[in-house]
Amino acid sequence: MHYKDKIKNALSNKYVAQYLQLLSSTLLVIVLQFLVTMLFTNNMQTTEFADYKQVTNTLLLFQSLFLFGFPFTISFLIARYSDNKEKIQKFIGIGLEIIIVSVLAIYLCLIIFVILQSVLSFHIIPDYWILFFPLSIIPLMQYYLEYVCMGMNKIQLLSIQKLSTQISMIVLLLISIAIFSRISLNLAILIYGISNFVIILLSFLSLRPIFRGNSEEKSEVLSVNPGVGFPTYIGGLFSVASVRLVTVIVAYFVTRDEYAFYSLAITISTPLGPFVSSLGSILYKKFSTEERINTRFLQLISLTIFAVAILYIVGTTIFVPILFGDAYIGSIIFAQIIGIGSLLSGFGDVFNRFLGSKGEGKSIKQSAITSGVANLLSSIVLLPFFGALGASISRFFSNAIYLIMIALSYRGYTKKEMLSGE
Repeated sequence: MHYKDKIKNALSNKYVAQYLQLLSSTLLVIVLQFLVTMLFTNNMQTTEFADYKQVTNTLLLFQSLFLFGFPFTISFLIARYSDNKEKIQKFIGIGLEIIIVSVLAIYLCLIIFVILQSVLSFHIIPDYWILFFPLSIIPLMQYYLEYVCMGMNKIQLLSIQKLSTQISMIVLLLISIAIFSRISLNLAILIYGISNFVIILLSFLSLRPIFRGNSEEKSEVLSVNPGVGFPTYIGGLFSVASVRLVTVIVAYFVTRDEYAFYSLAITISTPLGPFVSSLGSILYKKFSTEERINTRFLQLISLTIFAVAILYIVGTTIFVPILFGDAYIGSIIFAQIIGIGSLLSGFGDVFNRFLGSKGEGKSIKQSAITSGVANLLSSIVLLPFFGALGASISRFFSNAIYLIMIALSYRGYTKKEMLSGE
């Protein structure tokens, strides 16, 4: 009876309930992502799948380059003013305005680059990307929505958005396959654009952003960002952006088939990070009022990561050929290396969320810069000789460095707080 009471009390805890909800939705999203990827790989040529992933990977790279830490800062301010609904709506509106300006800047840069490569007779990116790159608004809004939901503790909205996006992609893919039998590159990009943008737009409309009378809030965002969000952006340039840059550059060192294997590995392994980091996202608001992360909580995460890692290694070995076809067996080793690294990165993000809730942007920046430098240096050494395998090892190595550095930053912060409290 004693254990039943403990379980009942645990389930009645708001944060436990939210984690179970987000965990179950994350698992379902992973399953749906597998299904989406399976529909792509089984109904596209390997080279066209590689082209599709190169476009979406490049869009993700722009996500890291053009937001300058503002989503992080706005999330921080939303958590601070959690009881002021109107102020929160104004903060959300400011973030959306920043995203629109960022997308226009991205598109302008792309047009200039395409003109330059035409005039100077060199060719790096296809001209048809001009048609695709307005879609860069999608990863920017996805990233921003996650931080808004984190600051508002709207975990249910975040879960619904992720599930709805995958479901809409599956529906559109099935309809397209029934009509055309094969998925072309243009059709794949169209499906990606429609399914993602519509759901994200509806998610933001439900938050009722305010775009007028927010001059006071704009001033606050601009004054807080240099000390909170911008340092994490600088760190992100070295960590996340460097990883995404390598993901794009790999295409120029390997065959199209090998790039397809590498891209598939990233697609199926990346969700493992949020599987762990979602704990930090849920507790972000709670972290802002606590001195440290509960030790038993950290032990539980460690055990969870170990168990998931074993299941993942066995699962990819068995199910990749079944789900994606024998042609993609070459992606298994890449997926296993990248997947374990994603778990380590997700664990690091839990410490990241704690430090972020304290406004410790500089500590996050230092950890990110170190891991980013490790990724770039190891990529320079490994990529020319080992291709996609080298890129996978580099990705794992940088994620491990990130976890070590952010954990040390967390330890340093708690020690400093303990000494100041004595």
